[in-house]
Amino acid sequence: MTIVVGIHGVGSPQPGAIVSEIADGFRTGVAVEQGSTLRIEGQSYRQASIEWCEPGTRIIEVNWADLKGFPASRFGLLLYVLKIFIAMWQISSTGWRENSSGQAGPLWPGRVLHVYFAAFGIALTPVSIMIMFAFISSAQTALLVIVGIAALLTVTLLWLRKFDRLMLAGLAVTAAGLMASLCIIFFPHLREEIVVGAVRAARIVQTLAVVALVCAIASLVWRKYRYGRKEGDTWTTFVSRSALLILPFAIITGGYGAVVAAVMSLPGPSRPCLKISCPQ
Repeated sequence: MTIVVGIHGVGSPQPGAIVSEIADGFRTGVAVEQGSTLRIEGQSYRQASIEWCEPGTRIIEVNWADLKGFPASRFGLLLYVLKIFIAMWQISSTGWRENSSGQAGPLWPGRVLHVYFAAFGIALTPVSIMIMFAFISSAQTALLVIVGIAALLTVTLLWLRKFDRLMLAGLAVTAAGLMASLCIIFFPHLREEIVVGAVRAARIVQTLAVVALVCAIASLVWRKYRYGRKEGDTWTTFVSRSALLILPFAIITGGYGAVVAAVMSLPGPSRPCLKISCPQ
């Protein structure tokens, strides 16, 4: 018997969709879709199979998550989460059907968000912490913490580039944060202006990302009505693709917002004034 196993990646294909796509490559035979559960060494795998008139050929669909399993160590779990995080923003750009015009195809606002996620997804929160330490700690303590965070962040981004080369954009964010932090340490009389400038820059980037996110969601809605029937898209596909766009954005914004809230909760002399002009 010949067995063809189709493993779908992160996404929301309908049950049997991968099987049907593989089956389209066969020229002969009549397909009969079946749903069943495959058990291997006590582990259950969801499957959809097609049995052809020619005996001995079966196509089985398996979910990638069923095969991957979870890492045993905490460090492995952290890397696993980072990989999922990266996979989410990659699919927000490319989708899971390269040649599709529907909701599962490439999305140009998703490409903008992909660059934003790669540049700020890992780097934004640590960079915000670097600036916070430079503002509230003594020069010697802040310098050690800032250099340590910058070095760890650089090594992490260089390692993650093998999964997504756009992760190298995070090095520019890291360099900008390191420069701002060092300026706060060595030019303390300018620290208010530096923090206000950093917050303004972050707000501008966040605003542009929100615009791209809204355009992406609007594009998905338009594709649903324009190509939905032709591509076989459903509202489940829409919700899944939207979640892949919104969730990374929410995580990045939440991490940055938590750091800003922590800075603003500091006692009076240590708290920076984030307004354009501080009251006298």
